[in-house]
Amino acid sequence: MRRALLLIGLLAIVWIVIPGLPHEWGLRFGLLYRGFFSALLVAALLFYALLRRRPARGLPSPARALAGIVLVYLGTVGTLVAIGIVYPQFEVPRATRGQEEVARAEVRGKELFVALGCIGCHSVKTMGVRGGTRAPDLSGIGKRGATRIPGVPAQEYVREHIKRGSSPGYYMVPGYPPIMPPFGALLSQEKLNDLLAYLMAAREE
Repeated sequence: MRRALLLIGLLAIVWIVIPGLPHEWGLRFGLLYRGFFSALLVAALLFYALLRRRPARGLPSPARALAGIVLVYLGTVGTLVAIGIVYPQFEVPRATRGQEEVARAEVRGKELFVALGCIGCHSVKTMGVRGGTRAPDLSGIGKRGATRIPGVPAQEYVREHIKRGSSPGYYMVPGYPPIMPPFGALLSQEKLNDLLAYLMAAREE
């Protein structure tokens, strides 16, 4: 009776408690794992019951007993490894096609930032560009840009600033001269998006 209750409690842990753990923990305990560990628990309790029985006559030789133990161990470990390969316990994060495209856009944006001469006035230290100081450091502009014009998101502000430059009537950062040329007529939409991807990824130091 005790063994039956113990088995029920352990199976409840396998089938109810562990699968109910928060998804954020990254623990996957699907049907295959639950079935395997349930069978393992049943086998363990049966083995325990056999140990409590009276010794049988005609036990195998030590060599055969050792070989049996090794085979059971290798079989158990081999099964666990095979299950882990087919059905990994933890998901390995993989870059999606969208993430790869964003990364490529950031690289193209950095090259464009240098090619356009932006580096002569701006720095983006957190993205590996230490340029001039005549214009603001753009590290963290993806966050700081949202504070420039009330109600205008950072990305929209940066986009318009690139297109308009220091055109009269548009926001200018205090303490810096209005020397930025308007690049709206020089950049295609694709190049503008690449430049934005690079600048918006720049974190604050």
